[in-house]
Amino acid sequence: MRADPWAGTDEIVNLSFKAKASNPNEFRPIMDFGPVNRTLQYLVRAVLAARSDILDCQFALKGHQAAVKAAANALLSGHEYVVEVDIRNCYPSFHEDAVPNLLPLPKEVTRKVILARFLNLSLNRGNLKYVVGTGESEGEPSLDETFPDDLAEARRGIPQGASTSPLSVEIMLAPVLDQLPPWVTVVNYADNILVAGGDENGVASAVDILRGALQAHPAGPLLPKVPNYCCPGDTVRFLGCELRKVGKDVRIEPSAKNLRGFKTELSCRLKRACRPNISEGARQRAFVDCKRYVLSWWASFGVCSDAGYHRAEFLSLVLTKASEFGIVV
Repeated sequence: MRADPWAGTDEIVNLSFKAKASNPNEFRPIMDFGPVNRTLQYLVRAVLAARSDILDCQFALKGHQAAVKAAANALLSGHEYVVEVDIRNCYPSFHEDAVPNLLPLPKEVTRKVILARFLNLSLNRGNLKYVVGTGESEGEPSLDETFPDDLAEARRGIPQGASTSPLSVEIMLAPVLDQLPPWVTVVNYADNILVAGGDENGVASAVDILRGALQAHPAGPLLPKVPNYCCPGDTVRFLGCELRKVGKDVRIEPSAKNLRGFKTELSCRLKRACRPNISEGARQRAFVDCKRYVLSWWASFGVCSDAGYHRAEFLSLVLTKASEFGIVV
């Protein structure tokens, strides 16, 4: 396998669409990359990480659990007026002609690895499969004329699902966040921005500065969604978690939506493991899959206050069900 960041690759990228939770009539493009694309992304991400000038308040390199902990620390410090600012359609909103000027990479590498324009997309919809190609071949029909608007949007800006994308976004957001006043605490993970402070008017002023800076972004405009304002005592929802200050502590839990999804998925996996008339080996593998799912899911929410208790609770459920069939996992 030869991976050349300057040339990119024509390896097929499988594209699917997932309905957005906020509006089931809108769809988020999800890209599944093959080994060559992933190799290129890992190579380029390492260079980005080494050459990037991101801020202490940015967490793409530290992980989302570290970002949640930083938000909890902001609440503990008395910054209980909190605003979460999400950028509307953030990844496709970055203008592809401007991005190469803002990242510390050779421009051709940025174009071929960081941006979505040259990806060789394969779109699956129902029983139909379209091999879209790169859109660059001579005589190839116009993408906007041949495919829906949501597919055209997948071509724009930075691809969702690429390992380079969150860090690239943070690098380009760093100059924006650097404009915010020192009286607020900022936590940024990819396109999620939390602004917290001890004074409601001060936080509102900082959010106004942030919105103006996003709209004036050199690769934008970037348009924020309606901010979600929280006052002292409110539950703060950030990166799939719910945070609430209780006395001198901050309780962190998975969001209700995420917890429901976990329970539903675990129930489906257990039903598969408990099906009648399957071989002992297949049942063993199914219960092992359930155990791994519990361990990995709660590891991703390890920052939560009772993660260890809940992990043990659901793991006990899996082991009890397995023991009914005489299986040890």
